[in-house]
Amino acid sequence: MGQPAVAKLEMRADMRSSNLRRSVAALGGRLEIAAHFGEESVVVDVGEAA
Repeated sequence: MGQPAVAKLEMRADMRSSNLRRSVAALGGRLEIAAHFGEESVVVDVGEAA
């Protein structure tokens, strides 16, 4: 992923989780989404891009 593509992603007000997942995977990471309900949390592993 080149710098122009990264800059374009950074400027977006809203992003699809699939695009974010691919960006994170390109950096060597794995995307997780967490929802917090008081003292309890639910974490969803969105996984790596296919």
